[in-house]
Amino acid sequence: MLLSLNKSDFFRISLSLDKVHSMKIELNSLIEWSTLLLIIAGLLYAAIVIKNEKSVFLNNLKTYHLKHFTFKVPSWWGLEKEVVSPLKSSFIRKDTRYDWRAIFEWLPLTSSEIGLSGQEIFIQIIKEKNILFDERDSIVHETSLTNLNKSYIETVRVEGMATEDGTERIYYDGFIILDKKSKGYLFCESKSSILNGMIEGPYFEEAIKSIELKNY
Repeated sequence: MLLSLNKSDFFRISLSLDKVHSMKIELNSLIEWSTLLLIIAGLLYAAIVIKNEKSVFLNNLKTYHLKHFTFKVPSWWGLEKEVVSPLKSSFIRKDTRYDWRAIFEWLPLTSSEIGLSGQEIFIQIIKEKNILFDERDSIVHETSLTNLNKSYIETVRVEGMATEDGTERIYYDGFIILDKKSKGYLFCESKSSILNGMIEGPYFEEAIKSIELKNY
């Protein structure tokens, strides 16, 4: 069946189609702009939160006890209760839930670790975790903390960009406190995506600087 259109019908239908097409473009543009505005609002909120965090950090520290150590963490760090034990504390950000985690864990020396230095144990742990630090983008810290200035204590800390399991890019900060007197060590780590490590990194550093030995 043939459909015949006169000139006026043709232009009327064409105009209607143009209007529908225009409405689709406007709707798509509205969605795109709304998405962009939501992203900008999210970034602004994150910036405000981070700015406020820095200003209230020292006034809102929480103290934790682990074995014969005490340490302080920011108020916005939340415990992962399902993995916490008397010898392990695991923290995440429950307000933003981005890809970051900090763990503080006491481990007794195994028979193969007795007699090893803190550096040797640290390297062994990193190998077991299958983490390879970037040579150019990593820092080996001088960790002579006055709180831990004991003859039987050794500390080692390395942080920087790294690759985990051969493929995953991460920002990793590892710190070990070898206590020869107690025949064990406290291992502290902060692991995240590259960008998130830059956000929580300074607070993790303050947390490990706050570590003190209790009398035992």
